[in-house]
Amino acid sequence: MSVEKPVRAWAALGVKRAGGAALPASDEPASIILPAGWRGPAFILYPNFKAVMNWNRSTLYALAVAILAQQIAGGPAVMQAPPEDDAPLSRDTVIDMQTRLARLGFYTDEADGLLGPKTRSAVRLFQKQIGLPADGHPTPDLVQRLVQAVR
Repeated sequence: MSVEKPVRAWAALGVKRAGGAALPASDEPASIILPAGWRGPAFILYPNFKAVMNWNRSTLYALAVAILAQQIAGGPAVMQAPPEDDAPLSRDTVIDMQTRLARLGFYTDEADGLLGPKTRSAVRLFQKQIGLPADGHPTPDLVQRLVQAVR
């Protein structure tokens, strides 16, 4: 969410709506997130998303609110499901992951078991280090690689 560009700049980079339609020709700032990683659905976020995030810092909560609002307004459903082999991580696993990321110098907050923006940023740094797509999404495979890297 830290990378923000006008919608027309995203369109110039080849970003399209689900189904292939063009993005609107707009100078409104927008970001793109991949909540289920590079293999899952992508969402373009407009400034109102940040308003929801001010109320609740959970990206998934804010995304659920945005999707619900879109569907109440008659918009389309989400077009792509998350990968079938992607399992949610337990709180204890996230705490362990945060601790290991801290030992690598990627994470500086308290290990709280929450997958917030700082944890996802640390995950991206680790993903870059080991040559994976840096999407910030911690998969069970990534957790195993982290365990192997930090014993």
